Amino acid sequence: MNNNFPSNIWISKFEAAYLLADPEEGFVLGLRHSLLEHAEKLTAKSVGNGKPVQKAFVHIFPRKTWVVIGLALVVLVTAFIFHQPVLAALGRLFGFGYLPEIGFVQLDTTRVLRNPVTQEAEGSSLTVLYGLTDPDQTILWLSFDDEAQPADGAWLETPTGERFNLLYWNWETTRTNPEGVRLEFPALAADINQITLALPQGWRIPLEWIPAAQAGIPSAEINAPYPTTQANGTSSSPIETSQPCIQASELQVCLKAAQMDEQGAHVLLEAVSLGNQFTPGSLFWGLAETNPFNYDIKLQLSDDLGNSVLYSESSFEATQPEGDRLLQPLTFPVLSTDAKYWTLRVPAFRATTVFVEPLELTIDLGSDPQPGQVLSINQELNILGQTIRFTQATLEGDGVTSLRVKLLSEPQSENQDLVIAGLDLSKPEGIDDRYGSGFNSQGQVVVFSELIGPISGKKTELLTFPILGAQIILPGPFEFVVPAPSLAVDSPVETPVIVDGSNFIPQPTPTPITLDSYQYSGRAIQAGDLLFTVVGEDDTSLYAAHPSSDDFVPELIATLPGQVYQFYIHPDRLGLDYLVGEKVSEDGFSFYRSPQLFSLRFADSQPQQLFAFQRGSDQVKGTELLATWSNDGRLMVFSSTGFFPKPGEAPNKMGWFDFTCRDTGNCQPEYLQLPAGLAINPFEFSLDGYKLLMQGRYINGVGSGAGDIFFINFNAQLQPEAIQNLTNSDQVDEESPQWLPDGSGFLSACSDDQTPNNEYNLCQHGVSIRQNETLLRLPFNMHQFELSPDGKMLVDLIFVPDAIKSQRNLRLFNLETRQTTTLMQNSDLYLDAQSFSPDSQYLGFVWDGSRKLSVIQLESGKEYNLSDSVKTGAISWLSWVHIAQ
Repeated sequence: MNNNFPSNIWISKFEAAYLLADPEEGFVLGLRHSLLEHAEKLTAKSVGNGKPVQKAFVHIFPRKTWVVIGLALVVLVTAFIFHQPVLAALGRLFGFGYLPEIGFVQLDTTRVLRNPVTQEAEGSSLTVLYGLTDPDQTILWLSFDDEAQPADGAWLETPTGERFNLLYWNWETTRTNPEGVRLEFPALAADINQITLALPQGWRIPLEWIPAAQAGIPSAEINAPYPTTQANGTSSSPIETSQPCIQASELQVCLKAAQMDEQGAHVLLEAVSLGNQFTPGSLFWGLAETNPFNYDIKLQLSDDLGNSVLYSESSFEATQPEGDRLLQPLTFPVLSTDAKYWTLRVPAFRATTVFVEPLELTIDLGSDPQPGQVLSINQELNILGQTIRFTQATLEGDGVTSLRVKLLSEPQSENQDLVIAGLDLSKPEGIDDRYGSGFNSQGQVVVFSELIGPISGKKTELLTFPILGAQIILPGPFEFVVPAPSLAVDSPVETPVIVDGSNFIPQPTPTPITLDSYQYSGRAIQAGDLLFTVVGEDDTSLYAAHPSSDDFVPELIATLPGQVYQFYIHPDRLGLDYLVGEKVSEDGFSFYRSPQLFSLRFADSQPQQLFAFQRGSDQVKGTELLATWSNDGRLMVFSSTGFFPKPGEAPNKMGWFDFTCRDTGNCQPEYLQLPAGLAINPFEFSLDGYKLLMQGRYINGVGSGAGDIFFINFNAQLQPEAIQNLTNSDQVDEESPQWLPDGSGFLSACSDDQTPNNEYNLCQHGVSIRQNETLLRLPFNMHQFELSPDGKMLVDLIFVPDAIKSQRNLRLFNLETRQTTTLMQNSDLYLDAQSFSPDSQYLGFVWDGSRKLSVIQLESGKEYNLSDSVKTGAISWLSWVHIAQ
């Protein structure tokens, strides 16, 4: 048989379609397979020089073929008129459907779970509510019967043992699923229909995939060639005025699908580039765009009854690049269910282009560029037929800490079909950072760069911007007119299939630390000692160095089991409390996970474990628990940050231990009830009593988001009283609180909109009497400082803008004389910890990636390098022993 002709079997399937009133799903699936199979045979033919012919029927069918195809089309048209269920089923196979839990899905390439599955084990249950897998990803939605648990370490496993590890997870709570979690895995091959979800907690839940069409998901396609069925059972035909597609320049955008349910009116835009010059949408901005000339933000959906709703930025949905097309889902508030058609209004579209060869924009800064200069240039860029001309550049800043060059192009017209709305730049040579491009309401392309950097210093002479591509805006407005979809009827909630817990694998308990490796040297801790720890692979060495010894020589006090990162020395100096963790090095920095709390009396044979915290989320990077002890050691307050917060939840929890539990060893933490959305950072106890000072800010929209200083007092029964906001200033950021020596108040770094970059005000506050006084302004620092015990000096780290190659200064500032002293200058001077001696005569600090520990005698400036005379390892902690102890 000649493959250019449809077979008799192929035609007979259309005849069967004509005769059937309500075809079975299997029949329609078979019909789709035959259609695609025949199309593949036709498009695989070659002509002339043997090159494959394009996949378009018109190029490959002989004349006789069209007679047969014409007959087939008659069958299709007849089926459209008289046998709508056949084509409705075809629409379900080839188009987009909408799932309230998931969004728009491509029905012919998506598989979903056959049913929800619940596993019950150890008195709890876990349900996999929904799931989908397509060529890009696999997603599962879980519901816990009690508090939702982190999904770190989850995987999917096939019956043959093939494993797919978790890519990402997040909390996803809804009204119907308050304890929900969403998991993302790689895509599954089409022949994988059975798989098991495994979680480290022990859950092993079998799942089965079926094609989305078999799941009965209705099509949401706008251009489906069949009438839509209303909720009352009547039919309505597409309106004659339907305009689902618009062409703007070389971009074709179609309103591809629409659906409405109780959560909103949902539409799906599909954008395809008709040429090869640009790509629809943008990584950060999406497809739908504000008109930059008139700030038209009216992204609106309306109906023929006069109702209209605006798109809310809070409901932003990410674009979905799929090959050479871009899908942009948008969700609006609900419209009337009686409407016959919808009109979607989009102010503008965005696209991008990438140049085959980078362009360049060059400016001569001269040998000494200064603020206020206007530099003449004459440069033109030809981008997609548009001429972008730059004629001058301006220099702004103070010329010492900042100097910015800004170039503005000549204005473009808002009547252009295509507007260049910014340039995609590579880093210019000799520039550290802070360069970019944008667009203003006058139609001008803006190019800028900071010319002073801590590494490169001040840029002079020629500055060249390499241009890799451009941002494009197609000004509108554009309007799509489409039939209004009927209100989706909520599908009945399927009863989950219950699977027993016979394959539940309890999570193994961590291997306990071998405590009998503890050793004590016998060296007593003295008042005025500097104590520090050096972390090894399996243990930690505790050292002491005293100013009275020659050259501050460290002496070993004890070797402790595990990797210790924080200590508290008991008031009698005969024991200590400490935190052990698992040291992890990722992304260029180190931190500690899985914290455990221990207590030790040096005379004992081994330490005593007081409490072990659960390991935190792998998605969270950083030390999972930090603590501070009251001066008498009765209280330990901690901040736990090793968890992935739920929506609206602060990224840390605060709790405390009452250390009367040391005697029994049965220590259980109590947790503070902080206001919702309040995130607390560093904190410290005052020298007298149990007054706790904290830095914090609200992250849930309360107030302006500016940082404030908070205060909690623990009463005589070691219970926390109400938290107080001591500063409560929406317009001022307060940071780095430090107690004054007498405990009457504190200092903080303060800044507001009027404070120059890299500067801060040193502010003094009261506790019992609310007072706020700005003492002075200090320049060039990271808003972090350390106050000496006598309250007369502070140290901070500063950048020197005109220094060579990232030079940093450790600065000592005398608050009485207002004199500044540079204690150390080094390009690797990044401080990990610092602390004054109790008599305020010495400063100890850890730097260079926790590899070095230095002490400086402040009066003489003499420096001691203590890390040279101890074993190699990371220095995790340092502190001075108070003289009064």
